Amino acid sequence: IQRQKVDFSMQLGDMVSRGLEEHYVRFFEGLSCWDIKVPYLTVIGNHDRRYPHGRSDSHLYRACFGKNNYMFDRGPARFVALDSSSHRVTAKQLKWLDRVLQTDRLKIIFTHIPPAPLYHWTDFGGARGIGGFQEGAKALTSLLSHHHVNRVYLGHIHAFGVQDYLGVRYVLTGGG
Repeated sequence: IQRQKVDFSMQLGDMVSRGLEEHYVRFFEGLSCWDIKVPYLTVIGNHDRRYPHGRSDSHLYRACFGKNNYMFDRGPARFVALDSSSHRVTAKQLKWLDRVLQTDRLKIIFTHIPPAPLYHWTDFGGARGIGGFQEGAKALTSLLSHHHVNRVYLGHIHAFGVQDYLGVRYVLTGGG
């Protein structure tokens, strides 16, 4: 990616296996081998937190990369990084997102864990939605539809796929 003519690259989370200092040190040591000239942006994944499979802090991620939720405009588009790493999206995040999406620009969202209503990717072993997050999922997908979001890029599930849900195109990239 660094050799391509792109404005930035976006890592969709899980840069480390667990959000501990020694894991982040190893990550940055590996990253330092590359001649990075293009901005390398990130979205927090569940493994970037101290305890990947439960609600836990993201202090080290924020110390390394900055805010968990952020947006920026580039060219004709608004890009939004949304933190779903704790297996939820909160009412506070939804309120912020509603304000951020009030634009005539193209709207591109990056987040880690898919919302549970994307059943093609979140159903496992007959259980509906367990591979995605439940809390705030329906409100999120409704909000994205209401604002006519152009694309949502997701990680977390180790696969690739594309699906349209409520008029929004979701792209599962397998974390890359």
